[in-house]
Amino acid sequence: MKKIFYLSIAASIFLSSCKKDENSPNPTSTTKTDITLSDLYAKEGFIKGTITSKTSSNEAISKSFNFELVDESSFEINPNGGDTIYTIKIGRLDASSSVTQSYNNYCFLEFTIAKDKSTLIRLNRFDLQTDIKKENINVTRFNADFYYQSHTNAVNATTMKLSNVKFNPSTGMIAADYVVSLGATDNESGKAATVAGSFSSKNISIMFRKASL
Repeated sequence: MKKIFYLSIAASIFLSSCKKDENSPNPTSTTKTDITLSDLYAKEGFIKGTITSKTSSNEAISKSFNFELVDESSFEINPNGGDTIYTIKIGRLDASSSVTQSYNNYCFLEFTIAKDKSTLIRLNRFDLQTDIKKENINVTRFNADFYYQSHTNAVNATTMKLSNVKFNPSTGMIAADYVVSLGATDNESGKAATVAGSFSSKNISIMFRKASL
């Protein structure tokens, strides 16, 4: 009986020890707390360029940017009276931005090109936000937001030019040089601006089909 009693005590101590070890933290394990935008968004392609404009107080500004983290990469194939046109959407974030300020440095382009895959039909949307720094101090914020509306397009001064366009619908790859001339009403500072640069992106095709009755 004593032998059984001692074995029971030993088993209880062993099981108690195992349970404590399971609940004890592993001193060699680490928890990642410094999450960056690169942990949340893939890097592919880029939108880069140089901003030339003025602040609301007429101070000249010039800022170059290069955003590489994918926020949007898609294109739509749409019939247009028998002709196929393509609507391209490209959005990129700045990898150096913090997670809480992810859209403080951001660029989004949406435009439509003709069936020849190079001729620009119209700029649909241009959204560019970035901090303008002077000696590492934010002195202003460039915030441009243009949205195409057919009934106001005739008087809207914002335009875009494309050159060296290379677009392959089979792979989704598109690259081009661009110049966006922003009207004062589409820039938060109330000043006209020019953004010139290039982009490269591998986009996913989004097909739309009419439902059959």
